[in-house]
Amino acid sequence: MNIVFVGKLTLYTFFASIFIYLLSFLGFLKPGVEFFGFFLIIFTLIGLSFWKIEYGFLFLIFEFLAGIDGHLFEFKSLSIRFALFVVFMFVWIIQKIWDYKSLKLQIKNFTKSFFFKSFAFALFFIALAGILGIIRGNSLNLIFADLVCYSYLLLIFPFFDLISDSKKCEITKVFQIFSGTIIATSALTITTLYLFASHLAVHGGIYYQWFREYIIGKIATMNNNFFRVVMSSDILTLVFFLIIISILFFTLESSLEIFFWDLLLVLFFYV
Repeated sequence: MNIVFVGKLTLYTFFASIFIYLLSFLGFLKPGVEFFGFFLIIFTLIGLSFWKIEYGFLFLIFEFLAGIDGHLFEFKSLSIRFALFVVFMFVWIIQKIWDYKSLKLQIKNFTKSFFFKSFAFALFFIALAGILGIIRGNSLNLIFADLVCYSYLLLIFPFFDLISDSKKCEITKVFQIFSGTIIATSALTITTLYLFASHLAVHGGIYYQWFREYIIGKIATMNNNFFRVVMSSDILTLVFFLIIISILFFTLESSLEIFFWDLLLVLFFYV
């Protein structure tokens, strides 16, 4: 399979990521902007999902990668990531109920697949952990809060639905979204480093508060006016390069693409 790592979707993803970072920062300053941004993203997902469910799933992947910890926008303590998950699953379920015959066939195929065994195995230990938590007298609210985090595993159903039809899901698009968000998060890290090194931003300031509360990142002061900027998305960058390094030299064909990946490697090691 020929995988194109760089394309128009890479550029679109980069600018979309920068846009939501700026909108999130403005939302931190003005709550009305955060409200607008929250529902703009929600309705974007709804529109894409009803257009093509594949696009909705790719949008979820985009938010997972570009949204860092999933708290760039919140509404009544509801994070944008969990809201997108609930909305997407609701739209997908509606579409599956509408096409009931196809749903029955997919359920049958799913129960015979490797995914079913893995899902059942994970579900068993999640249930066991919840039962042990109750037996040991832990708060039901805390137990429920922990178990809700595992609800994202339900995405295995639309994922299986998409990969069962190769025309619906293209791995190329996922890689292009990944590469676009890598550049965007690298740009955010470098910009943050520059702002603090040049004293345009300081600890306890507006930018620092936004970075800590919305990005959920850390900015540590080192020696010689140097700062260490850490975000949870950094590990995703490492995972991405570990995935592609084994196939990179077998898929590169143009000098432009080689230059692009050289640039990404420089950004990766710089950050």
